[in-house]
Amino acid sequence: MYLIDSHCHLDRFSDIDSVLDRSKSRGIHQWISISTSPMTFQALLPIVKQYDGVYGTVGLHPLEIHTLPDHAIDHWLTTAIQHPKIVAIGETGLDAQESSPPMDQQERCFRHHIRVAIETQLPLVVHTRNTDQAFLSIMRDVRAQSGGKTVKGVLHCFTGSVDCAKEAIDWGWKIGLSGIVTFKNAPDVHQLATQLPLSALLVETDAPWLAPHPYRGKDNEPSYMMETAKAIAALRGCSVTDIANATVRNTLDLFHKMPVLALMD
Repeated sequence: MYLIDSHCHLDRFSDIDSVLDRSKSRGIHQWISISTSPMTFQALLPIVKQYDGVYGTVGLHPLEIHTLPDHAIDHWLTTAIQHPKIVAIGETGLDAQESSPPMDQQERCFRHHIRVAIETQLPLVVHTRNTDQAFLSIMRDVRAQSGGKTVKGVLHCFTGSVDCAKEAIDWGWKIGLSGIVTFKNAPDVHQLATQLPLSALLVETDAPWLAPHPYRGKDNEPSYMMETAKAIAALRGCSVTDIANATVRNTLDLFHKMPVLALMD
């Protein structure tokens, strides 16, 4: 078995050797470690340098936009992505909680990331929480104004509507499914797992958060991602190998700077 954790936060772990060893024992052989701020980006750089199979991203999470001045974002992103193992831009996006930063500031920051992604043709890793329509509105505007240039990305740990996901898929985007798909009380995510084409799905952990059943309540880690793959397979009525093979192809297609490090079963 060969799987890729398309979204985790390895800088949050103190014993990365053990985390990756357990992960490999369950068939996960590549990992994309996500940055959310300048601080987390600096923390992940030595990790991607030290470990084969670990790659990184650079971006400002919508809840972290205060950590970098608006005028510095483009330069930071374009400098960081010169690193050969930085494979995407993000985590960026929109978050509509009561405590979230003002939406106009979030949108401005998101557009910085989109602009650099278009210029570099690297994919976006996008967080959306209760912001389907705002996300679609921004991307429709970008697509209308981009002069034919396109940008691809993934809606990570997506819990929004099937309609929003399908529109993004029409643009060539992918949809990331996390351990939430193993929860009994997650019918919307079950719908995403069954109604979207397999060619558009990625699997992820978002570790150390969102541990799947039967590990709920514990810190999540990449080795638990097999439970997510099993749940998607059961919902779709196919084999775990089918899910693994398809999602690895999808991940390597989107994150095109990543090489294949092992053969799929």
